[in-house]
Amino acid sequence: MRTIIFTVVCAVCLSIIPLHAAPVKADTLNIMRINYGAYEDFNGKELEGKTIVEYNTSVSTMIFDGKRQLVKVHQIRTADYKPQPGLEDMVLYIDGEIVDKATIDKLEAKDIESMVVNKSEGTIRVFLKHD
Repeated sequence: MRTIIFTVVCAVCLSIIPLHAAPVKADTLNIMRINYGAYEDFNGKELEGKTIVEYNTSVSTMIFDGKRQLVKVHQIRTADYKPQPGLEDMVLYIDGEIVDKATIDKLEAKDIESMVVNKSEGTIRVFLKHD
């Protein structure tokens, strides 16, 4: 008798659990906020020529027209795109003297004691070994 009652209780409990755990299907409203401005028809063109500095998302529920709706807010902060200087744009120095790229290319690795690359200044300083 105990076995039958235990089996019935377990069956009822196991049949109720999926009802509570089943996800509620909801349409998600995506809101794009770029530099604190909202965009309804976001297609990516708003980010052209920009660098994404910060990207966060948050999910919440809001009530629209009396219906509860899932809302996902994408918060993007951008800055103007600044390409990093390439070797062509850098000022090259060997032991304090300005040189061209061809001179740097001719150097052997064994002859270099140290090298300092400063992207913010746009310089590469090479110091040679002196015996």
